[in-house]
Amino acid sequence: MCGVFIDRFGKDISFRKVDEEHSEFSVDVNVSPQFFGWIFSLGRDVRVVGPKKVVEEMKKAAKEFLRNLE
Repeated sequence: MCGVFIDRFGKDISFRKVDEEHSEFSVDVNVSPQFFGWIFSLGRDVRVVGPKKVVEEMKKAAKEFLRNLE
């Protein structure tokens, strides 16, 4: 999965190993519906953990998307 992020953000990002199955990194992004769509397209293998405001915006976007399916 790291390759997906290198393709998107460049080779200069630095990954930190959390455990045998997880890594994390930090990048500045332009938070937008397109960014959320890209993250959602990566499925359950990816989690945004901060900043808290962005996490809350993602939750809101996901709820709105699901509401459109009802």
